Amino acid sequence: MCGYPLIASITFMHGSKKIAHFRAGVADRIMLHQKGLMHCTDVRHDEALFFVWSYPDYRSFWMENTPLELAVIFIDVHKKVIAVRQGKPLSRRQLPSNGKAQFVVETLWKSGKDIKVGDTVIIQ
Repeated sequence: MCGYPLIASITFMHGSKKIAHFRAGVADRIMLHQKGLMHCTDVRHDEALFFVWSYPDYRSFWMENTPLELAVIFIDVHKKVIAVRQGKPLSRRQLPSNGKAQFVVETLWKSGKDIKVGDTVIIQ
């Protein structure tokens, strides 16, 4: 997917109910954090990009140079969803975490729109 090997498995749960599951590429270095899904046009409904940082912090994303409508899902150190933002294609509008996030998942909006604040995440 867009040059990222799909090496992670991300599952979102609401209680015991599975909400969504993605095969994911991993962005775990600053260069990959900056690249994200820019210029990417080939994301399938069950694919995502999983951003990882070594510490939680306030995060903010934007969609410049990203032609797809994305769900940007912010996750805290306890693997709880703290924000879900709808990223409009090519927008420069900031999408803030509104809390300290250690992880972020980007996926197609239609695939991630049912994920809610408070949902838990299983990462493999």
